[in-house]
Amino acid sequence: MKKIVALVAILCGGMLYSCSSGGGGGGNDDPVAEALAQTVDLRMLPAVEGFAQQAERFRADAAAFCTEPSSGSLQALQNRWKALLGRWYRLLPYNIGPLDDDIVFPAYIFIDSLRLRGTDYTETVRGEITSTLASDDILDQPYFRALTFQNVGLLALEALTFETASDEHSTDLADVVGEYEDQARKCEILSGITNELVEQAEYVVNGWTVEHLDTGVPFRTIYLENELEDGTDSVAVLLVSAQELLDYLHQRRVVNLAAQIADQAWQAIGETIDEIEILLEGTEETSVSFFDVMEAEGFDQEVAIVRANILRTRDAIEQQNPDELTSGLRSLDGNFKREIPDGLKVELGINFSDGD
Repeated sequence: MKKIVALVAILCGGMLYSCSSGGGGGGNDDPVAEALAQTVDLRMLPAVEGFAQQAERFRADAAAFCTEPSSGSLQALQNRWKALLGRWYRLLPYNIGPLDDDIVFPAYIFIDSLRLRGTDYTETVRGEITSTLASDDILDQPYFRALTFQNVGLLALEALTFETASDEHSTDLADVVGEYEDQARKCEILSGITNELVEQAEYVVNGWTVEHLDTGVPFRTIYLENELEDGTDSVAVLLVSAQELLDYLHQRRVVNLAAQIADQAWQAIGETIDEIEILLEGTEETSVSFFDVMEAEGFDQEVAIVRANILRTRDAIEQQNPDELTSGLRSLDGNFKREIPDGLKVELGINFSDGD
């Protein structure tokens, strides 16, 4: 169906912007706006909701593990964390709106402290867990709510799930299970950190679907009506978000920093590249994708360049070649600065820097 609609758009030629795609955006006459509407409903919202669902499932698995600690229940919890991380790396290209609506303490830094500026807080997290185990503090909601962003989120849960808090930081299943059995307080920490993550995920879902800040309307409405508070174009915001992520991934050498305890960095970045591809190509349900619009406007060669760079980056991930990964990510970063906005006739309106 997508290819048929794309062909119709091409046949429209210079009248492209008067041809309605008839997709999820209610027959929007602007194909770029239509592609954005379908991206929101078919990719962005599912990414937001999918992460929240995995967070809730992690909480359920954590409760099951603490009820009956065993190697089997710990492995199930570790697999759930890996799935949760994968969902996060699917959501990261869409780091806009409720994920990033506070200039000082946006939600995303409480989920992923590394994303802020590429600082590895593993030792900070380990120190916090050790001191909390040894303290007499009451581990209630206010205690966990007061923790700084460095000590919560995915990294804290990774340390709690995959290693002991001892000086050796053993990753042996029996050692991790034994520590939980010997120190019931560790389950309180696991539960408290998990609850905070679930709340952050729910905040993002509610912002997108119920009410964003104090506007009285969901962010989805604000975003698709192109009424962002700072007046920035909604498509430009999306392209910049994806570009900044790609820039961050290669500038900060994230493959050498993220998910090192769980040894899951390559898989996580692979999830992001898969999501970037779907963002541009659309899904089976998509009737007009961003690539369709670009090709209909005569940017076939540019689309081919981006597709080749996606393939090259995916090959680097499969081969676990860090140098090739950096090269591929840098090329895609450039595509989101040049070929893609040019093909969509979108003015980004910003000056790019060499960092995130």
